[in-house]
Amino acid sequence: MKKTAAVVGILCVLTGALFATEARIEGLGKTNVFFRDVTEIYYNPALLYNHVNSVEGEFGTYTGSAPMDSWAGFNHQLTEAIYWGIAAQRKEGEIGHLSGLELYPHNGLNILLNYKMEALSFGLGLYKSGNKSLEKSVNEEGDVVSETETSVGVLGFRVGGVFETYNESVFEGAVAINMNSYKNEQTVGDETETNELDGGLGIDLKLRGFMPMFGEGTKFVPAFSLNTFSYKSKYENSANPDLNTTSGSISDMSMSLSAGLNHEVYGAMIAGGLSFDYITHKDESDTTRTITKTEIHLPRVNLGVEKELSDHFTGRFGLQKIMGTITTKDEDSDGAYDEVTSIAAEDVYDENFISAGLSAVFGDLSIDMALETDALFNGGYIFSGVPASLNYKLSVLYTF
Repeated sequence: MKKTAAVVGILCVLTGALFATEARIEGLGKTNVFFRDVTEIYYNPALLYNHVNSVEGEFGTYTGSAPMDSWAGFNHQLTEAIYWGIAAQRKEGEIGHLSGLELYPHNGLNILLNYKMEALSFGLGLYKSGNKSLEKSVNEEGDVVSETETSVGVLGFRVGGVFETYNESVFEGAVAINMNSYKNEQTVGDETETNELDGGLGIDLKLRGFMPMFGEGTKFVPAFSLNTFSYKSKYENSANPDLNTTSGSISDMSMSLSAGLNHEVYGAMIAGGLSFDYITHKDESDTTRTITKTEIHLPRVNLGVEKELSDHFTGRFGLQKIMGTITTKDEDSDGAYDEVTSIAAEDVYDENFISAGLSAVFGDLSIDMALETDALFNGGYIFSGVPASLNYKLSVLYTF
């Protein structure tokens, strides 16, 4: 290769085939919806053909304690038209965001398959994770006095497609269905009490396009995403069925419409855009009241800049800023309600951040690092009284 991998990485933002990592995305202000990166294959497996023959290691997010969300992935071109990939320890599904559970899913496994034929590409993805525990209390005679068994898991399926037009425009879409499950059984004598999720279906839709405009090297990127998740809590008592109950539903829905550009100027890549987000959480578990939390971002701003510093090093800067409102409404069955509206930036200050990143590239090996802090938007603690967080990420990518 006559050019270093760092230069190729910058140019491929505009041409399509880009190997990126979570640390690179973080360093660019989470603007990855507006450029290509290798992690997109887990949201749309039809894009595997853009990111073949690589091994990715994500060391997670460090916040001053043990790293969170570490995982590793591998993808490979099997034949001229068939590509496949696999990843371990990724976290997907919605149940991992629920609080108060005794267990959460572990050991995530992704399996991806992609078939590419000329201007069309099709992809399939399978995801599985789970966890299980068993506790027993045994008396001196060896008899089981009580037993508690808990299981949790996610089974997900994803299908995606890509269409490349004659003028180098690319249109892509993917839909995923996640089946989230949770069950806790406590047995004492002849009585078994069961608490479990009823429902737990999550649906995720993503659409995106890359359209050349303003001459060579600039692309307009529109995007749309929709995610829904709903469930009920179910209780059963084997000794007294009259106690069996099913709560009202709890549902989440998020929708985002984005528009942005990526552009190369003076040897640097600039990617960014605006997103309009609508996020709602509705809790009807208590049938006598409904609690609704609605968050509207008008808009969410993401901006990232990347510049090659030398043959082996590339620097990055990014930011995310949210502007909007959050409304919480507590309504009883008679129609009376209390409502509180606040500025979104005050309620989600940790989502407003600046970031900086650095890549070190040596042949086919790249090491990406990123730092993120919300100090810029909240002021130093001595002025604002709000402590600023500092997170950092580390990723390693090897291509072959």
